[in-house]
Amino acid sequence: MVEKQTLVKFGQYEHICQLRDDGLLYMNNLPYFWQIEDEKLRGDEFDGVAKVMRGSNGTVTPKNELEKPVKVTSWVIRVHLAQPENINIFCMCAVHPSVETFPIDKRNFRFGDYALILTSPPGVHR
Repeated sequence: MVEKQTLVKFGQYEHICQLRDDGLLYMNNLPYFWQIEDEKLRGDEFDGVAKVMRGSNGTVTPKNELEKPVKVTSWVIRVHLAQPENINIFCMCAVHPSVETFPIDKRNFRFGDYALILTSPPGVHR
């Protein structure tokens, strides 16, 4: 059985109406989200990451020849996409309603008092 899915966009009344009535999307580029400090409501450390590499027991060699190499016991390297200022993001959330509830993380209400709910989004099989 295929699980039902619903897409929800939270926002301010004016913006939700523009999306619903005119199809107007408001987006920001990746660097905008990297600069946001709103208690992890938006953005995360993997936004725009094209590749993640992890390892252990390595040595970091500084570019400055006067500095000594540093030994590390574990490391993570995130390789970002080229030209992040040209990559725009449109944010929505997906919910999986159960028989009696419609689970929404209450932090979403910080985006605005209104929501556009797509109950039959194209491409979602029911």
